Amino acid sequence: PVAIQLAIFLNCAGHYGNAILIEDVAQWAGISIGSVVNCTNRVMATLLEEHNKFVFMPSEGSLDAEMARTFVEAKS
Repeated sequence: PVAIQLAIFLNCAGHYGNAILIEDVAQWAGISIGSVVNCTNRVMATLLEEHNKFVFMPSEGSLDAEMARTFVEAKS
């Protein structure tokens, strides 16, 4: 299921370096090491395919640009 693949990916992505081992994720999820690698690769490939739909620079003068500008000014 997609939800489980996403949970496995997020578990892997949420740790860095030696903070987590594939074996630990496999044991946590109750699946094989190869399945952890496959789930991680599938979710990453899907995110990269959809990247341009969700990550973009708002056009100048748009509501999104104005909201971002207001947020940055409030935090600066």
